[in-house]
Amino acid sequence: MNKSAITKRIGILLVSFLLFMASFAINGSESRSFTILGCLGDYDLSKFAQLDRICDECYILYREPELNFSCRKDCFRNEVFGNCVDALYLSHEKKKLLQFVDQIFG
Repeated sequence: MNKSAITKRIGILLVSFLLFMASFAINGSESRSFTILGCLGDYDLSKFAQLDRICDECYILYREPELNFSCRKDCFRNEVFGNCVDALYLSHEKKKLLQFVDQIFG
């Protein structure tokens, strides 16, 4: 094996390692957010991300800084979250979303 082939393999291994570490860091920060919000139930990243995105979109809609906290308060189990669901015209999904809240709330 020549020197350039070895260098190429080392580069591929290094990039793979960095991608692995980056994905670990991202998942770790989301699970910390999960705990900080008071969520004690099942950690389902997909469901958590959907609920979190609703709060992000609600903030974008109203540009009220306190929405970032109040929408997520008590693991999304609050009136503000429900109001955001309605404001974003997601009432047709409200039952499903509240089931997600119950599952991750614990």
